[in-house]
Amino acid sequence: MKRNILSAGSFLLILALLLTLLSLAFFPKGNRLEDGIQEPELYGFLGEPENSLDVVVLGDSIPLCSMIPPRLWRDFGYTSYVCASTAQKLCQSEKLLTVFLKSQQPKFVLLETDQLYLEMSTLDVLQCNLEALLPVLRYHDNWKFVRPSQMLRTPDYSCRDSLKGYHLRKTIDALDPEAYMLPTEETEPISSAAEAGVRRIKALCDRAGAKLVLYTAPNAATWNTPRHNAVQALADSLTVPYLDGNLEVTNLVWQSDTLDKGEHLNLLGAEKVTAWLGTCFASTGLLEDKRGDPAYALWEEDLAEFERRVDDPDHYY
Repeated sequence: MKRNILSAGSFLLILALLLTLLSLAFFPKGNRLEDGIQEPELYGFLGEPENSLDVVVLGDSIPLCSMIPPRLWRDFGYTSYVCASTAQKLCQSEKLLTVFLKSQQPKFVLLETDQLYLEMSTLDVLQCNLEALLPVLRYHDNWKFVRPSQMLRTPDYSCRDSLKGYHLRKTIDALDPEAYMLPTEETEPISSAAEAGVRRIKALCDRAGAKLVLYTAPNAATWNTPRHNAVQALADSLTVPYLDGNLEVTNLVWQSDTLDKGEHLNLLGAEKVTAWLGTCFASTGLLEDKRGDPAYALWEEDLAEFERRVDDPDHYY
């Protein structure tokens, strides 16, 4: 019996060592697609100068299309990055924030609340933790297209994303919403797993000296007052601000500002949300206008590239 336990322990130790070595080799040595990173725009913040980003946005595809960092820079001089991706789970946002905080000291962490209602199982959380501990579990396919010499080189995370994670969409698919955000005292409960995830993210923010803000981008397809009430109660329990664009962005026009009948915003809608968020940030007095600072000159180049894409007739989707 003792021999069997020792054999099993030795096997697990060797397996753990092997997976650790493979993780070191397979982990992307850069933040470009050819380096093996799966979502280069999501990890473009790794190419930003250390401690240069004031705001980070976490969430799924809803915030991906609703906040425009180049426009926030143009109008307010604040630096930001959208660390959002399609169907991003709350546990993934937590791990992403952990990576973000290794090189950045944001003043604000905006957690978009749509993902609080995405299904997140115990298996999802376990997978997130295992992939963070052993990256080879996530990047095991890199051997197919990343050259061995790249796997062994010194990491180079110098690639930058001029849109800062924002997904530019110009398509218009109008909506005439009915029964949208009608007053009610009802709530749509947030799962215990999601609430625990938000509390862990709050703890990360507290340790980093960042202010957590819960916010909801305008979303006439899936958001409603019962969800607003539940998130407001959670924000109150955490003593953090809650900004709901469904109630506060009063100039949004659903006939022109959505790309898919109310769920995601297009460029027109995102411009309005960005202006609203910028005003909210400005009212705190905690962010510095960095326009004109030579250390942030690249932001003007990124803004020019963003405007070029906006004016490009072929960039219509």
